[in-house]
Amino acid sequence: MPAFIVRGPLDVSTAATLRAQLTGLLATDGTDDLVVDLHRMGPLDSVGLGLLVAIHRQAQRGGRRLVLIGVPPRVMRVLTATRLRRVLTVEPELVGAVDLRAN
Repeated sequence: MPAFIVRGPLDVSTAATLRAQLTGLLATDGTDDLVVDLHRMGPLDSVGLGLLVAIHRQAQRGGRRLVLIGVPPRVMRVLTATRLRRVLTVEPELVGAVDLRAN
């Protein structure tokens, strides 16, 4: 399954670019999940967190799912503390995932 790999920070400095890339992927035809691999992600701020929620909602509106894989423990703690762990789909890893697009 193709995966978008986030490299570097997911914050105010990268949010606009990442939003455009992820929105573009959701605009493609199909019903596949949008898999985002965070194992190489740098710092996360509230803007980056908001981006994940916005992309999750956009995927749902299109009948798709945002699936996060490779979530670092520090990010998992944030998702748990904000209760977004209950909302966002987090998988430990997807076997056979390939790099769809990287920033």
